[in-house]
Amino acid sequence: MKTYVLLTGRGNNTLKDKNVLECLGHPVLYYPANAARHTNTIEKMFCSSDDIKILYEAKIYDHIPIKRPLELASPTIQPVDCIIHALGVIKQEYEMPDILGTDLRQEMVN
Repeated sequence: MKTYVLLTGRGNNTLKDKNVLECLGHPVLYYPANAARHTNTIEKMFCSSDDIKILYEAKIYDHIPIKRPLELASPTIQPVDCIIHALGVIKQEYEMPDILGTDLRQEMVN
């Protein structure tokens, strides 16, 4: 069973660069990215963002970057729209997963 994980992060936040701000010695996105890296059930890891800094940091933690178009970068965009876009990219370039995780809180507990 193919299981992928998708991190999403928007660059245009109320708190500038919140996903790459340092927290306890690591950028904020390190924590979900690192949890995904240490979960043995995940085959591929992706990160969807409009922000090159977020995509760069996610790539450091073995996530495949998916550049989001500007129309999916506004504060009013729903996360599901970004997930649908990412699935379209994944479908074109990779095999579709059986499971796409977008919330690792449960995996972090296991």
